[in-house]
Amino acid sequence: MNNLQLLQPYINTHDNIILVNNEEIKTPHHIRCYELASTNNAAINLTFIASPYVDWLICYNDSTFFTGAAEFIGVGPSTELFSMDLPHYDHIFGVRFDDDSIFVEPDAVNTSHVKLVDNIFHYFPRGNTYEHNLISNFRKADSFSQKCKIFLSYLQNSKIFLESGSSGNAVKKAIKEADYDETVSKIATDLDFTPRYLSRLFKDSFGYSPKDYMKYLRIQAVLSDMHGSPHKTNIELSKKLLDIIERKGNEDEIAYDRMLYRILIEKKSEDIPLVNELLSKHPDDQQQGILQYLLGLQYQYLSDTKQANYYLNKAKKNLKGTPYHKKVKESMV
Repeated sequence: MNNLQLLQPYINTHDNIILVNNEEIKTPHHIRCYELASTNNAAINLTFIASPYVDWLICYNDSTFFTGAAEFIGVGPSTELFSMDLPHYDHIFGVRFDDDSIFVEPDAVNTSHVKLVDNIFHYFPRGNTYEHNLISNFRKADSFSQKCKIFLSYLQNSKIFLESGSSGNAVKKAIKEADYDETVSKIATDLDFTPRYLSRLFKDSFGYSPKDYMKYLRIQAVLSDMHGSPHKTNIELSKKLLDIIERKGNEDEIAYDRMLYRILIEKKSEDIPLVNELLSKHPDDQQQGILQYLLGLQYQYLSDTKQANYYLNKAKKNLKGTPYHKKVKESMV
């Protein structure tokens, strides 16, 4: 099996943040450290794709003479894409942990993995704490490798490794060994479980279903392919992702993603009636903005500038403050 999963989160590198370092560490536990750098003094936007992983972001400035010079952010497993806005930081040291365990404070050994799902935790280190000392040592470090060693020492001295239940991890292991390409029923049979029991056990252990877990890993697999094969075109990679969804997704998900593929990749305009129908069913501003964007693109393909601008302007308004806003503005140029 391709053990690829610990990619850093998808980052909006087209703005003012870039990935400068990235290192996988397999001892004592499987983690990946990465480092982001800001290219100017503006605020930072990070976008995370759905994944089963926990990320820690250790944000700090070179100067210590003002409030907010450092911040710890814990990002739990996410069931959907989301965006995070941060103030300017000179450095962001990130850590992505494998999905079968978490590290917690010694007095938090009863922490449930489920409580972390779709949650973000902020901590501002003060005084003589492990976190405050970690930041001080980071500021003195000469290299990224040295920061990784400093972080591992901090982890071993101040945190407890909390493994999820053995039965839940057995299911995850079976899914990975099958290259996340088997059905839940087949994996349940191999483990001598019923599909219903396996699904309940898994969700009680991790906060998401085994089917969703497979989907997250497949998306990560495509991202890994994108990182490892930069010569591939967006069309190739999008087609690969669509093939994965068609093999394992539900009917609504398949229909929606086929529509996206036709509009965004094949640049077809046949889905205007369908998008209008979806628009009438979704009152949420962001969802409306995405659908308006899809309508605007289709009218552009038809060279109907008036209708295209009408919907793209609406999309720009509804998507302000999201990762999609810039994309809409670029489409209008």
